Amino acid sequence: MPIALGLSEALISALLAILHAIVIGGITCVIVTDIIEKIKNSSYEYYEAYIYNGNVYIGRAIDFFTAKERVQAADFERDDNKAKFNYNVFCKNYELAEKLALAATRVYGMIEHHSAHKESPNYYPHFHTVISNQWIKILGSAHIFHP
Repeated sequence: MPIALGLSEALISALLAILHAIVIGGITCVIVTDIIEKIKNSSYEYYEAYIYNGNVYIGRAIDFFTAKERVQAADFERDDNKAKFNYNVFCKNYELAEKLALAATRVYGMIEHHSAHKESPNYYPHFHTVISNQWIKILGSAHIFHP
């Protein structure tokens, strides 16, 4: 049995590498660049998103309220790396991303849009919420990606 278990783990690892997939917290995530057209044409609007090695991966489809809670949870995460990499959302299009950012922001009506980062070819345009605007603008850690 241990030999079979070792073979199945090796087979799973090989398949994940071929599919450009990773497992995060028990969830199989696929690199967005491989399935971007499927996302645009999907009936689902929001997905869990993770940043790993400069790439954006998506996990499970989620509803609007779960997406909003996920983005807002990043603001309360004490570990800055977790906040930046684990609490992201990928949206089907720009309009849905903007709607989510406006709903999740802490400062009414204030969000910020960033284009894809040039140093990361597999990055996507995204919104950030605004946490505070009293004296300086502080952006939320979560990324709300869109194609």
